[in-house]
Amino acid sequence: MGLEERETKRRASVVGMLTSAGAEADVAPKAEIVLQPKKGQTKSQKFLASMPPSLYEKVKKKAGSEGISVNEAVNQLLELWVGQ
Repeated sequence: MGLEERETKRRASVVGMLTSAGAEADVAPKAEIVLQPKKGQTKSQKFLASMPPSLYEKVKKKAGSEGISVNEAVNQLLELWVGQ
């Protein structure tokens, strides 16, 4: 896979969405996203994700500064990603 193909895939990914919106996100007011289970759902689905410890620490710090948990931060990110 060449550099150009990897860059195209990156731009289409969550990382691409975040980095391309980064400048706007710093200026725009923050919207509060409240996730609620769909009607009839009582329990959340779980999944396991691996990431480098340094990334986890950054996510944890950012989430803490926003007053939310790492889990909520990941949920908000995924909601934004699938909503596009």
